[in-house]
Amino acid sequence: MSYNTCILYTDNFPAARLEIILLDGKIEEKISNRVFIATLPKSIRKQDLSYSAPDKPTDLEDFSIQSIQRWKRSFKFDSLEDDGFYRVASLY
Repeated sequence: MSYNTCILYTDNFPAARLEIILLDGKIEEKISNRVFIATLPKSIRKQDLSYSAPDKPTDLEDFSIQSIQRWKRSFKFDSLEDDGFYRVASLY
């Protein structure tokens, strides 16, 4: 099975974490209470997620914004994929 690693946002980390696990994915890193990095099967689309999304929320607090910006500077990113996820290149 093939996987993508992506940045996801949530308002309910415990529910999002469980959902990722049930979809045969893995939480790679928790950036803040609302932002995390997950590896998901390539067959998963953003519409398949109920508790997280690759779209940055408009009400994201400054701490999370700064944390994800620091994290992004550490890695190279590919462009937005057709499924709506940003793929992280050469991460895991």
